[in-house]
Amino acid sequence: MPTRKISSRSLPIVVKYDSHHNGGRYVMHPTLTDMIVRIVAAAIMGAVIGMERQSRGKVAGLRTTMLICTGAALFMIVSQLTADKSGDTGRIAAQVVTGIGFIGAGTILHHRLGVTGLTTAATIFVVAAIGLAVGGGHMTAALVGTTTVLVTLILVGNIEFRLNSRRQTYHYSFNTAAVSELMNEINSIAGAHKLELEDVEMSRKDENNFNISFSITTTPEISREALTKLLATGSVFRVTAPSGSQIEKEK
Repeated sequence: MPTRKISSRSLPIVVKYDSHHNGGRYVMHPTLTDMIVRIVAAAIMGAVIGMERQSRGKVAGLRTTMLICTGAALFMIVSQLTADKSGDTGRIAAQVVTGIGFIGAGTILHHRLGVTGLTTAATIFVVAAIGLAVGGGHMTAALVGTTTVLVTLILVGNIEFRLNSRRQTYHYSFNTAAVSELMNEINSIAGAHKLELEDVEMSRKDENNFNISFSITTTPEISREALTKLLATGSVFRVTAPSGSQIEKEK
């Protein structure tokens, strides 16, 4: 099989002409040096992203992202090495996209306060994409992708944190004798501020003592305003505030 070495925009490759497979077309094979450079580069790019995740205590930390990026690059390299037999350089690499979804799905957790792990799952997915780009010899695309991921996780993450830092989840527990009056006021306040009541529970302690508890996610100002209005109804004689302190009123 005749071969020749050419230089692409990314890295040098060996081009082989296969007259028996692949319709007599040229197929591209990475050189040994090229494979080493790609694998090391993938590990480094994965490590850079992993350090940011590790510093935030995420489950997909340094080692995880390094292994995912390196593994994706290896799959892409193997795809190129076996292209003269299969005739499709993307067949093996395409399975990485499917397989990485199972790893990402394992990081997503559902609980009563919402969903966590979406950013980690997305990071795993894009790290695999960077590994495929490195394995395919597209270093420029991989570097741009790595830079974009870091900017998103660090800069945009800080902006997102500042925007959401004022919104917190508050849990209230009221003791009252007038259930209907208090519930009407709670629903009125929730509607006025477009709040969603979560974990709503009501229980009867005795004949004239009912307990109503719920959670809301809002700003401290709206939380205080809601508490003030509910106390002003006169139907509440005891409330456990978000801070855990208790406010007693005479029945």
